[in-house]
Amino acid sequence: MVVKMRFDDRAPDSPQLTSYDEGHLADYLRLLDADADVYVVRSFETAGLRI
Repeated sequence: MVVKMRFDDRAPDSPQLTSYDEGHLADYLRLLDADADVYVVRSFETAGLRI
């Protein structure tokens, strides 16, 4: 199931969390988690090439 979220063209520019940020917090966490997963995979690939 794909859920379509509405994103603004520009992110809010505020030192505090805005209502926009709070509304997209789960999306931000998913992006960070996906980025961390890619980093782990690349680390294993790099380590494997050194053997």
